[in-house]
This record gives sequence, structure tokens and C-alpha cells, in this order.
Amino acid sequence: MRYVIFIILCLGTHIASGQLAKGVVSDAETSEKVNAVVVMNRSTAAYATTTNGGKFAIAAKPGDVLVFSHVAFESFQQIVSVDNIDNMQLKLVPVSYKLQQVIISGRTKYQADSAERHVFFSHELNKQIIAPVKFTGLGVSGGIGWLADKITGNSKKDKAFRADFAADDRQLYIDSRYNEDMVRLLTDIKDKDSIAAFIIKYPMPYDFARAATDLELKAWIRDKYKEERNLHRK
Repeated sequence: MRYVIFIILCLGTHIASGQLAKGVVSDAETSEKVNAVVVMNRSTAAYATTTNGGKFAIAAKPGDVLVFSHVAFESFQQIVSVDNIDNMQLKLVPVSYKLQQVIISGRTKYQADSAERHVFFSHELNKQIIAPVKFTGLGVSGGIGWLADKITGNSKKDKAFRADFAADDRQLYIDSRYNEDMVRLLTDIKDKDSIAAFIIKYPMPYDFARAATDLELKAWIRDKYKEERNLHRK
């Protein structure tokens, strides 16, 4: 019984000593505060999202690496230190898109929709996933939370949700570049069912959709259409 009480006291001390990294995220060009930025602690897999004022708070300690992600900005990493843990001031650089030799900065429809999805599901994305139990000498950290999570299975559900959310976000990006209008414009296929069948038969890889220029994307669609026509001729 005394041993059990000792373990509980150790766990309680560990939980109470948790630290929060706090700060504000701004646009590097306009200095406006940025909401819906996903903040991930690479050391613990904990997530948080910035509020309308660009503020965030996430469980972290000095030495942890925080990753800041937003569809309209370049990803950024910041190491937590004793000096900055209470007042991080992050500036994210907007993504630029080149269309017909013109540089356009700002959000596309996909970016705006994705940002809204991050805000809508912020509660699920911000849940801290329980870390596994750690044994440090005679002490134990994370045991109570870990045991409760094993019983409820919440972390498994949260991880599955985040994986599905990320997969949906990737597919939405592909759909923003490879869609019915593009296929109709670049091929002789005109009816909706045939276009849908073409897109399903020739799915576009996410990495290609992300990296390809407009000309490369059009060439890819034309190449797949040529491949399809050759199959029907045989």
C-alpha cells in the first residue's frame, strides 16, 4: 500500500510540473496575427492551434521543438528555450504562387477552406495525446494518464482522426488542381460520369500535385488521356 501511495505521489508531482510554451504568431509581411496555425510539439506529438489573436499555448519544456504549419505560410520550426518559453514571437512567411509569370501572394480557395476546417476541428486537433509511461530511476511519469488512456482508447481514436484529417486535406489539395473542369478543358471527355471515371482510374499523386507547375500538370493530364485513348484502340 505504501508503494502504491509513493507511485501516485510521483505521478502527481510530474503532472503538476507540466510546462506551457506560449506565444503569438504573425504574418511576416503584414504583421497581422494569424489564426488557425497548427502548432505541434515534435517531442510529445501534442497539438495546439492559434486563436484569432494569433496566440497559442502548448505543453512543452526547454529543448522541445515546435513546428508551426498553415496552408498559406511556409512551415517553421522553433526550439523552446528558458528565455522564450513564456513569450514566443513567431513570424511566418506567406507562400507565393506563380501564375503566368505573375507572383501572387495570399490565399487560394483551397487555403481558405482548409483554414476554416482547421478552425472548425481545432478541439480535436488540439487534444494532447497521452505520452507513454517513462521510468526514471525510482520514479514513474505519465502512468495515471497512460493507464486511463489504455482503458478508454482515446489516444488511438485521436491519432486516427488526425491521420484521416491530414489525408482529407491532401485530397482536397489534389482536387483543387485536378478536377472536372481541368479534364474537360484538356481532353475530349465531356460528360461528368466519364470524367469522374477518368479521374478515378488515373489518380494524381499528392507530391506531384504539390510540386508541379501549371504546365506540368496540364501535360500530365494530356499524357494520361493519350494513354487512355491508346488502350481503347488496341
